[in-house]
Amino acid sequence: MVLGVLLLVAGAGLVTVGLLGWLRLLPRNRFAGVRTPATLRSDAAFIAANRVAAPPLLAAGAVCIAGGGLAL
Repeated sequence: MVLGVLLLVAGAGLVTVGLLGWLRLLPRNRFAGVRTPATLRSDAAFIAANRVAAPPLLAAGAVCIAGGGLAL
């Protein structure tokens, strides 16, 4: 039960970050998204990197949510 809830929460976080990155609404920060020295140098680089990383993040979130649903 704990694993299922943990997977659902992690999946929701991944989907949220993926959607914000895809929609270019994720602000440059040190906690969420692609945070490399190169992407943190400018807003344009951060937005571009997170837009490219959004589809894999969304897929990972969907897998976590599906796994959490199956575990429950």
